[in-house]
Order: sequence, then structure tokens, then C-alpha cells
Amino acid sequence: MCIFTQKPEFCEHPECKQFYAVFAASRFHFPTGEVVPGISEILEYQNTVLSSLYSNNLQLELLFDKVLNEAKILNSYLSNPRHSDLIIPESCNPSQAFSMLSWDLDYHLALESQLPENIYKERGFAISVSLRNRKDEICFLPTHSRYKVFLFTMDQQPRQLTLNISGKRIIRGTVEAEMQDTGIVNMTNIVINEVSSHYAKESFCLVIMSTSSSQVKPLLIKDLAVKARKMLKE
Repeated sequence: MCIFTQKPEFCEHPECKQFYAVFAASRFHFPTGEVVPGISEILEYQNTVLSSLYSNNLQLELLFDKVLNEAKILNSYLSNPRHSDLIIPESCNPSQAFSMLSWDLDYHLALESQLPENIYKERGFAISVSLRNRKDEICFLPTHSRYKVFLFTMDQQPRQLTLNISGKRIIRGTVEAEMQDTGIVNMTNIVINEVSSHYAKESFCLVIMSTSSSQVKPLLIKDLAVKARKMLKE
């Protein structure tokens, strides 16, 4: 019998062989001072192994509980994909925003808040939009729904702007957001780091579009003027 598994079959554990060798010796010979300590060492070693197995089982149970909990969290994300922390590859192409206005699409974005009367360089402002269907009703996409802000020039062939004339990022802040349970997408702090007077028609075109669905017409806010910060003193 194996002293570890308690199975009746013969095993190849050296500890088991030593144990039964000592046991056999003790049956046919009077236990000597060498035999008794040997049995004691084997039993002590067996207790150590059993304690180690018990400790490993506890660790496995804790690991199993952790994996089960993470699986539950992942399942909750998948069951509510509109509010997901999962990374979804972007399916939009900002350069197509202007041509998409003429496409026959099921959804479009609508402005839900008024823009500030004056927008200043490096001063944040907020925009709220909603997703609407062909009946102009607020609706939700059946999948993950994320939206992003882009900045373009007002040229006849609009150019996407990513850097200002100083080589710094031209738009920052809340440039990407998910739709809320109310059906509203809130861009709470959009910051433009350049005045519009340096560009064609002295204004920008702000584009908001879905980054997760190609079935949503983007929202274009044209003739967006951005003034220098010093004008706040006037």
C-alpha cells in the first residue's frame, strides 16, 4: 500500500519502500536503536507531505474562487456591452466623415446641448449628443457604443488636424466617451489648443462619430471659431 495515496497497489516511492523495509525488519527482529528513529523519521516526513498537500489544496481553492469571480465580472461586461471596459477595435475612418453624410444609414448623431457663445483656446467646453434612428427617436446600438471627437479644417477638401502650429496635440480632454443609460453621450471637457484664425475661413469643423459602428452618420459642427485666451479680459 502507498502511504501517500493509500492505494493497495505497489508504488515506486522511495519513502514507501523505506517504510516497509523498516516495518519488515521490525517484525522479524527486535527493534534496535537504529530502527525506531528510522520509523519516526518516516512518519514525520509523511506528516510533512500531508501538510503540504493540504496547504496546496487550500491555495487551489483560493485560485479557483478568484478565477470564478473574474469569470462573473467578464460575463457582466459581455451582458451589458454598451458599458464595457473591453477594448474594441475602431471601425471608423475619420476621413470618411464628410462623405458618410450622403450614405443611407440607419442611425445619425444629433446635438443635445448648445455650444458656448464663445470658445477659447485651451479652455474646455462640453458637448452632448444622442444617437437617433430614422424616426429621429433616441435609440441604442445592440453592441458596444463608443464615440470620438475629431477636428478638421474648413478647406474645400477638409484636412484632419492632430497637431497645432507649435507641433502640440491640437485637441485633448474628453475626446472619447460611451453612451449613458439615458441615451446621451457627454463630452464634458473638450479642449482645443489653437485659435481658428490660423486656418481657412478662420474656423474649424468639429466631427463627432461612432468608433464602433459604420452604420451611424457622424455629426459635423461647422464654422467653429476658437479665439485667443486673452479675449477673456474683454
